[in-house]
Amino acid sequence: MPPSRPEIFISATTRDLGTCRQLIKEVLLTLGCTPVEQTNFPPEAGSVHAMLRKRITDCHAVIHVAGEVYGHEPQQRSAGEPRRSYTQMEYDIAQELAKPVYVFICNEGFPYDAPSLEGEAQKTLQRLHREKLRGLDALYETVTSREQLEKRIYALPIRTEQLIKVLEATQQERDEAKSRIQQTADYKILKEKLEMAKRNAAKLPGDPDFIQELRQAEKNLENFTQGIIKLAEEINTMPINSDRGKKARTYFEQRDYQAARDILNEKEMDVEMQALLRKKELLKQQEEENQAQLDDLAADYLLKAKLTAFDYQLNEQRIPQTRQYFERALALGRTPERLFAYAHFLQENNQFSDSEALYQEALNAYRALAKSNPAVYLPDVATTLNNLGALVADDSSRRNEAEKHHHEALNIRRELAKANPAVYLPDVAMTLNNLGLLVADDSSRRDEAEKLYQEALNTYHALAKSNPAVYLPNVANTLNNLGLLVADDSSRRDEAEKLYHEALNTYRALAKSNPAVYLPDVATTLNNLGILVADDSSRRDEAEKLYQEALNICRELAKTNPAVYLPDVAMTLNNLGILVQADSSRYDEAEKLYQEALNIRRELAKTNPAVYLPDVAMTLNNLGNLVQADSSRRDEVEKLYQEALNICRELAKTNPAVYLPYVATTLNNLGVLVKADSSRRDEAEKLYHEALNIRRELAKTNPAVYLPYVATTLNNLGNLVADDSSRRDEAEKLYHEALNIRRELAKTNPAVYLPNVAMTLYNLGILVADDSSRYTEAEKLYQETLNRAYPVVSQAHYR
Repeated sequence: MPPSRPEIFISATTRDLGTCRQLIKEVLLTLGCTPVEQTNFPPEAGSVHAMLRKRITDCHAVIHVAGEVYGHEPQQRSAGEPRRSYTQMEYDIAQELAKPVYVFICNEGFPYDAPSLEGEAQKTLQRLHREKLRGLDALYETVTSREQLEKRIYALPIRTEQLIKVLEATQQERDEAKSRIQQTADYKILKEKLEMAKRNAAKLPGDPDFIQELRQAEKNLENFTQGIIKLAEEINTMPINSDRGKKARTYFEQRDYQAARDILNEKEMDVEMQALLRKKELLKQQEEENQAQLDDLAADYLLKAKLTAFDYQLNEQRIPQTRQYFERALALGRTPERLFAYAHFLQENNQFSDSEALYQEALNAYRALAKSNPAVYLPDVATTLNNLGALVADDSSRRNEAEKHHHEALNIRRELAKANPAVYLPDVAMTLNNLGLLVADDSSRRDEAEKLYQEALNTYHALAKSNPAVYLPNVANTLNNLGLLVADDSSRRDEAEKLYHEALNTYRALAKSNPAVYLPDVATTLNNLGILVADDSSRRDEAEKLYQEALNICRELAKTNPAVYLPDVAMTLNNLGILVQADSSRYDEAEKLYQEALNIRRELAKTNPAVYLPDVAMTLNNLGNLVQADSSRRDEVEKLYQEALNICRELAKTNPAVYLPYVATTLNNLGVLVKADSSRRDEAEKLYHEALNIRRELAKTNPAVYLPYVATTLNNLGNLVADDSSRRDEAEKLYHEALNIRRELAKTNPAVYLPNVAMTLYNLGILVADDSSRYTEAEKLYQETLNRAYPVVSQAHYR
């Protein structure tokens, strides 16, 4: 019978859990238990196992605490024996002996006595042991502190009392089981061998062979008994379903172990095994063939989808039908290649939300594959990041996220290009271009954007020398992007025009042999060149021809693919409206252009506000500028400006670098409108001052782009203040600051800025002429205005 004080074996490593071992001992003593430990171990694994088995056999239960330290292990192991630390062996033996084991796993952040200084191999072995403990059905608890562990140990008395009762019953059952086992033929044979070994050892007490024979006989008998007891406990939980297995279990329960072995006939089982393995192999082949057929069918659906993608005779059904075929391909297996192809189609057709979800799923799949095979799948990771970055960048509130995607893609591609430049340098250039587009929208980062474009352009130029058919389109695209950037600096307009013309000539040549692909690029470059040329009032006719050609191309493209090209139609209409508006006799024509652009953009913004609301605000602003010339429509104009201002303010909250310039433009325009009502002069002045403050801040980091706008607002504010005779000095200061800025700008670009110089001279002349003592000075200002040979009226200049 068990003793009155239960003996509990403590299993835990000493280096990190020595304090916990002592705590457990104290708690067990308080609970009336006898703590048992093993702290000294022989070097041989066999000796350790025997010693621990004996100690744990005599105990009622085991408390096993698993930290992060592997601990000491036997210096010597038998061939093929796995590595196990002493503490892990204690747990295994307790399981073999069917002892109740209370497992406590230390959570992350547990206050160990000392950190683990072990090698990676030992850390891995201990991590696997902890995972094994968590995966077992056996009871375990996690602890975060010594205090928590102490409370959990104190909770064991209830279990211990139950344990004693169970053990008493179990011990009786084991005694009865042993008695039955001793009646079996197998036991009697082993017992006879043990008796013979004893007799031999008694005859020659010092003979090592007889001593070894005796020990082995004792061990065999004990292992046989314990093995039968353990198997008796396990056999009812084993998944035995065959008739043969069921008969073997019956023989075992009848203690006819030999009959149980015989019924499990090895030859019969081997024949059956070979037959089943052959069947398994056939099924595997069938599964592989089936998968190959599924992949072939998926490839057919992908091909159908890609063919349908450019079947523009389907009109509005083209995109839905294409999506159906992509969906069917995905139903046959969501491979990253299929996900990417579908996402790319959706991105090209402005279905941004669905496209992003598919790109993200493809990216996750490629990342997982790249862990085990980076050489094959890292290029796919980079490509997906690049496309995802381009897609996300269209949402102004997610520019930082887009930049991270592009930078990660660029880093991967730079590394790949080191080993294989011929393959990956084009991809490096592509990502540089995309990153440049993103960065260029932040006026404070124009220099950074230009460096990105220049590196991309140099790369493409080098590639185009040996392969012009492939890389000239990329050269043209980068020239176009660089032109857009440079054009914002008024001193570099000639440089920008050269870039646009080189891009346009390249695209026209490409479009001759492949109009479907390159006419959209021709239209884009015509548009950009038109914007640049339109700033020179002497070249308006040239600009209009450029816009009209671009518009005709975009309208034709939109007939068969409205989802892609209607945004380009709207952009060109807007630009053409700005140009036509300069001719007062064509206001009605300009308004129609703006209205058509606005209607298109409002429709686009319904399904994708993040991308198209900025364009709505732009067209509202331009339409307001036009309509305000009609004094009977001032209320209508103010609504247009207010709607534009509300949109721009919201956009600027999440992306001030991009949208504060638009806020300033709309404030300036609204100020011009409100100023016309003499009762709202104070309101107009506040609008101008807010616009001026924004533009001064922007000009600090990018004077080439924003100083012209500072001058415009100074000029408009001067016009307002000049109407108050008590503030003439203040108005004069505003005009002089505007004049100084415009004179400097006109030095490098007279065609664009001399008209503005003349305007400010004229306004300043009007102001000075009101002082009869300054007529001579006023006359000089008027004379300089006339010398500019530009017809200027006394009105605000705004854009």
